[in-house]
Amino acid sequence: LKRDYGDSSWDIRNRFVGTISYAMPAITTFNRPVRAVIGGWQANAIVTLQTGMPFNVAISSDRANAGNLGTQRPDGVRIGTNNCSRSTVIRGGGASCIDPSAFGLPALYTYGNLHRNDQHGPGFINTNLSLFKNFPIHENVTMQFRMESFNVFNHANPGNPNATLPAS
Repeated sequence: LKRDYGDSSWDIRNRFVGTISYAMPAITTFNRPVRAVIGGWQANAIVTLQTGMPFNVAISSDRANAGNLGTQRPDGVRIGTNNCSRSTVIRGGGASCIDPSAFGLPALYTYGNLHRNDQHGPGFINTNLSLFKNFPIHENVTMQFRMESFNVFNHANPGNPNATLPAS
């Protein structure tokens, strides 16, 4: 049980979510129909920045002879590092971003000593924008024109990498 002590699977160490709302100023220099069309718009943005989520480093073989029940982890030789950034995961060409020299195979019929969720994956960046305007139609009736864009900067946010080390 001591080896299963570690970071929660949902442990996000740093997270920032900011909301920006801007109401365009009223326009008074034009006639009423032009003011109705170009005045009164509102823009909103939601920005999310967070660090990566933890993941387990596993081995691909059944070293403990437990019938492949659960995740078997390797031995920790030294403190593991990774370069699992967005660019590495996207352009990595299939190469692992985990340093395999930090881990070793446990002896046969034993479990590894590495604790759970030893590594953290790439972070997350997202920006959503909206632009809208309310058009009054009658006393209590309003029509809203709205444009929304999700992940407006088309920022890639990959998930955690495959963290299974080969058995040899």
